[in-house]
Amino acid sequence: MAIRAIREMIAVAALSAAASAATVAPIRDRVVVSREQIADAMQAAGFETTTDQLQLLSTVTLNVGASLRVAKVTTQSAGTALAQLNCPARQCLPFYVLVHDAQVASSPMQVARSLAGNSLQARPLLKRGKPVTLVMENANLRIVLPAISLQSGARGQTIKVSSPDHKRNYKAEVVSETLVRSQF
Repeated sequence: MAIRAIREMIAVAALSAAASAATVAPIRDRVVVSREQIADAMQAAGFETTTDQLQLLSTVTLNVGASLRVAKVTTQSAGTALAQLNCPARQCLPFYVLVHDAQVASSPMQVARSLAGNSLQARPLLKRGKPVTLVMENANLRIVLPAISLQSGARGQTIKVSSPDHKRNYKAEVVSETLVRSQF
């Protein structure tokens, strides 16, 4: 009876030690998102923004090598916009940034009004039905295939593409008018 109690206490102590080590262990392969990365993502989506205009509402981390994309930009008040950013393949949580002295309406990129009030969506870079090059890659392998876009999409947005014979469908991130990429 006493031996069994000692074994149970040892097991509980081992589990407690493992749990505390897991909570104290540093987060690996994650970096804090910088203002420069956010400004670059905003500029890639067609919104001329400087790092001085950005107000981060929280500290956000993402996987090393992950790319940011602008999901939508909403006008908050005169000269202030709220930008929602995220990462493909869930490499970061969606987050918001205030853009002060924003000129969203006079952005060089034409911006289409969505049905959700004053929400602004970036103009699609890639049109539905257009031929594209699909680059699928991981750390050890890169495959380049011809494909057809099944959806329109802006730079950084994930869309569906299909093989030319429409037998296989893929999800891929829009890189340019003729290039999409995916990871496997």
